[in-house]
Amino acid sequence: MIAHRHRWLAVAALGACAARSTPAPVAVKPPAAPDPLARLVATVGPAPRVAARLDLQAADVRETVAELLALGPQLGGGTPTSCGVAADRLDRIRVAVGEPLAVAAEIDGDIDVARVTCLVGEPVIGWLGAQGLALTDRRGGIAITRATSPATGEAGAALIAHCRGDGGCLAIRANAGAHELWLEMTVDHDASRFRVSGPGFGEDAAAAAAAAVQALGMTGFTARVANGGLEGTRSAAPTVAAAIKARMIEAFRVPSQSMFPSLNLGEHFYAVKGALRGPLEPGIVVVYNAQGYNQLGRILAVGGQTVTATADGLAIDGVPIPSEVVDAHAAVTFGGDGAPTTTMPGAVMRERLGAHSHLTFQIAPFPDEPPAPVGTWTVPAGELFIVGDNRRASRDSRVTGTVREDAVVGRAIVIWLSTGPDGTPAWDRIGLPID
Repeated sequence: MIAHRHRWLAVAALGACAARSTPAPVAVKPPAAPDPLARLVATVGPAPRVAARLDLQAADVRETVAELLALGPQLGGGTPTSCGVAADRLDRIRVAVGEPLAVAAEIDGDIDVARVTCLVGEPVIGWLGAQGLALTDRRGGIAITRATSPATGEAGAALIAHCRGDGGCLAIRANAGAHELWLEMTVDHDASRFRVSGPGFGEDAAAAAAAAVQALGMTGFTARVANGGLEGTRSAAPTVAAAIKARMIEAFRVPSQSMFPSLNLGEHFYAVKGALRGPLEPGIVVVYNAQGYNQLGRILAVGGQTVTATADGLAIDGVPIPSEVVDAHAAVTFGGDGAPTTTMPGAVMRERLGAHSHLTFQIAPFPDEPPAPVGTWTVPAGELFIVGDNRRASRDSRVTGTVREDAVVGRAIVIWLSTGPDGTPAWDRIGLPID
């Protein structure tokens, strides 16, 4: 009995020792999920140059996305509603770009390749394929890739380190070595911040850039030279897009054929504003406000100059505007955008106003149409004489009078979207500068 009791005491002692020697359970943290943007950067080759991510549900971003989706019919595709695509169901976009050109992008949200094809049309999808871009479905969205291959870890890590921010970020690495240049932008809930730095961006360049940024006059925007580069902050991040649109650059649509052949009905173009616009001088194309809506035309004369219109053409201060025939057998189509069309023959002319050279169109009068306006006008100080390039089909300063300089909204600079009669993209016109 005593031996039996000792045996149980020994077992209990061994159990106590075992309990003391067994380590307490340790909570094991699951491995951190890989950064989706870092994963993309790792696929764009040995020289990754761009990394970006953006929250598509930020107020100003969502509005811009909705505007872009609405362009579907002009690309030869469908409407967002008919294709089942909505801006409020797209969550985030990530993009990585490498050199030589490699692209890896992902869009998260309720979207797939079939709906993208419906929205932009088969011709656009075919063109993207011809450029080497592949669209594929992935869990939670779509992927867009071109010529991807593994990247070196060091280069990718450096790029990701410059792309920070919960709302969105952009990091661009240009050049290398002594000319290396970094551009960083961070978008958070309360502000957006940018930084330009690197051996290729000295303090003199930073100071000049800071002065230029301040000259744009964007409320709440500050810029300074700091830490060997240029740093800036824009408060109230949701209004950044609105500030850019109001003071820097805005997209417009051509409402008529009054500017043919420089601009066609329905084309979309960008116009720059403020300090980017430059001086108002004869020869440039401007958007201006008259009768409560935006109009488009070319400045023919400024304050103090005299315009004379005769049956033979236009003259400035008594000197005929130099012009020459480019195509004597051209034609212009009026109507479209759902209205009946009429094609009229005419001649394309090249005209020169100071340092500017541009095309105009001359047609015979329409049946029962009164002759083109004739007369002489002296432009008052602070005002402009603006005409259309399609001289027989433009209701401009020859009819409505001069335009105040402060009515100018911006200067047209480039066509960013153009479609042909069948609704497919007119790639030969997309990207054309507006002379």
